[in-house]
Amino acid sequence: MFLEEKYLLNRLTYNFIHDYECNIVLINNRSSEVWLEKKIKGKSHLIRIIQRSFDWQNRLKQEVDLTIENVKKLKRLIIGRSVHVHNVYIATHPPVDEWEYLKKPISIKDNKFTTMNVYYLDEDNREYEAKRLHDNIGIDYKPVEFPNTEIEMEQLTHYLKTLIDSEYQKNIKETEKLFQNGKPVITYLLLIANILMYIVLDINGGSTNPEVLVNYGAKYNPAIIDGEWWRIISSMFLHIGSLHLFMNMLALFYVGTAVERMYGSTRYSIIYFLAGIVGGLSSFAFSPQIAAGASGALFGLFGALLFFGINYKRVFFQTMGWNVIFVIILNILCGLLVPSIDNSAHMGGLLGGFIASSIVFFPKKKKWFVQLISFIVYIGIISGLILYGLSNTSVEMDETLQLQRTQELIEAEKFDEVVEITSKAIKYSNDTINYSSDYEAELLFYRSFALIQLDDLNKAKKDLEKVVMINPDMAEAHYNLAILFLDEGNSEKAISHAKTALELQPDNRSFADFHQRLLNEG
Repeated sequence: MFLEEKYLLNRLTYNFIHDYECNIVLINNRSSEVWLEKKIKGKSHLIRIIQRSFDWQNRLKQEVDLTIENVKKLKRLIIGRSVHVHNVYIATHPPVDEWEYLKKPISIKDNKFTTMNVYYLDEDNREYEAKRLHDNIGIDYKPVEFPNTEIEMEQLTHYLKTLIDSEYQKNIKETEKLFQNGKPVITYLLLIANILMYIVLDINGGSTNPEVLVNYGAKYNPAIIDGEWWRIISSMFLHIGSLHLFMNMLALFYVGTAVERMYGSTRYSIIYFLAGIVGGLSSFAFSPQIAAGASGALFGLFGALLFFGINYKRVFFQTMGWNVIFVIILNILCGLLVPSIDNSAHMGGLLGGFIASSIVFFPKKKKWFVQLISFIVYIGIISGLILYGLSNTSVEMDETLQLQRTQELIEAEKFDEVVEITSKAIKYSNDTINYSSDYEAELLFYRSFALIQLDDLNKAKKDLEKVVMINPDMAEAHYNLAILFLDEGNSEKAISHAKTALELQPDNRSFADFHQRLLNEG
């Protein structure tokens, strides 16, 4: 009878795999145990078939309870959130005492698994229990035919077992091959390039210095509008601060190596840069801030993992699926909660990476129609981002950045550049309703200061006169005007502005001394 049980286990397993296209989840040859999965009409069924007999119902009950605990350990191997478990025992004789109550559906307290049904295929109830199993799963039952002789049964059992094991090993090898399409050569080169560029920035003034970032290729909307589109790519290799570099390079090391092994180095490179371009253009279209970093490209790699997950759901969720989804959601939430994070670049990179993956597809696999449509969609996205960015005047200038750059240039005594930058910003502020008059007044004041240093006093005076018209409470502007009028010999206006400056800042000793000096000279 042992041979019949062994034959039935292998025949049922083989039929489930080849007739009903069940997936092999796990095979334990030591305990003659097989786990299969079948998805029908949105419901997942986990089928466990094991050759085991029980003399008493309490031993069967203990084994059923243990199986429930073991089922929970298989979470990552099972797809779906409403999984019905079918626990099938193949035996010669049933327990001698009352045990049929175990046939009732058993509720499993778990957010993935819902119920377990127990089936006991003993010598007298094989047909009935096997049919009940098929009916509960929702598939047609085909009676199992047994060979006429033991020799034939033994040979056929061995043959079926060989086929099942071969199928299982084939699935394992096919899964392993998915991660053996390339070595992470490009990932390491990208790591080196990003670190080297960080060192270059650090040597030449610091990676947190906006002026240095702009000079070395950061995403800077005014320059891009002037035709420097190469910044979309160059900004992918710059990072703002050591923490920014460390976090991105850590993600690149772990995610990049995985994606490069999946797609191969050539496809990986295409995905990385196409995603980075969409991320950079999204930042250009929706954010006025200076931006740098590999974040857009890195989110593109997450997009590539999601594309892999759609095409290989089982492998994806058995390996990294929920971790990838959690990291993506976490980063999106951080981008929404932390103003300094460029969420538009992240979302653009994620979308770009997903579409880029569908363009290049997988090694040794082609879907020309899907790839062509994806390419057209990609061109449409970058075209739309460019057109929107050029027409979206609210992102042409970053008020805080322009003032910060101006102050740093003044400290560096680069007065020609101060005049150039402030002139562009002032023109933009005059054409845009989104910027405050205080912003324009500050820009005019800084430009006047640079013009004074360049000995262009007439233009400086005009700027200061505009400043006090826009913001009459800027004491420094009145003070500088007083000095310029004094140089012209217009003592009356000089005294007037010096008096206003002192009234605005009565505790300023320089203002008081200058005003008194004018009064004495007058």
